[in-house]
Amino acid sequence: MMAEDPLPRPAVAEAAATGGARWVRPLVVVTLVVTAVVAWQLGLFDLLTIANMRRFATHTGRWGPVLFVVFFAVGEILAVPSVIFVVVAGLVWPLHIALPTAYVGAMTACGTVFAFGRVLLAGGWGASIRARLPESAKRYDRALAHRGIRTVAVLRFFTFMSPIMHYVLAASRVRFGPMMIGSAIGLAPGITALVIGGEQAMNHWNVVQPYLLGAVALFVVVRIVQRLRRRAGATPPPTT
Repeated sequence: MMAEDPLPRPAVAEAAATGGARWVRPLVVVTLVVTAVVAWQLGLFDLLTIANMRRFATHTGRWGPVLFVVFFAVGEILAVPSVIFVVVAGLVWPLHIALPTAYVGAMTACGTVFAFGRVLLAGGWGASIRARLPESAKRYDRALAHRGIRTVAVLRFFTFMSPIMHYVLAASRVRFGPMMIGSAIGLAPGITALVIGGEQAMNHWNVVQPYLLGAVALFVVVRIVQRLRRRAGATPPPTT
């Protein structure tokens, strides 16, 4: 007589798939962090100079703004400070091109990183993070869920496109539509000021950039380590 499977075959397949996918998100995060750190150490971020960007705009012609938007979105995923892109747009194009290009690039980046964060935090990660928030932070999460547009607009106005804020919003209960509308409202003053402000803002953020990238990398690594430690503590010891 054949022994019965402890789980139905569909359940076994689902459990195997879940176990395999469990490491996908940490692997993606670690890959992105390592890529950003290596690029930083190799000096690739130093190529984002005003002269290089002007040369890029000259050689790409009418496709320049389109490629700029794509690079903006990819750069945000890699935690490249968004201020660099916004300021450079104002330095390489006239105002009537720079302002809409920077604005569309920022909104595309917000939507891309938000969707990327939602994928990373799927499978209960987002709920797990929210459950561990202090009560004061949970009030903001409830505000994001019920008054998303106004709350996101205020957060974006004060934090602009902070890399950490992208993932805070992705972990919250705010919906995509209110997040985008609130971001469009809250980012408009900062983008306008940076496009017009130009080189002075660029010089300021060149000083802040290493610390910002380091803080983002540290935050991500700490979250991964905490997650792995909790998982190791929840694993029952082997029976003899």
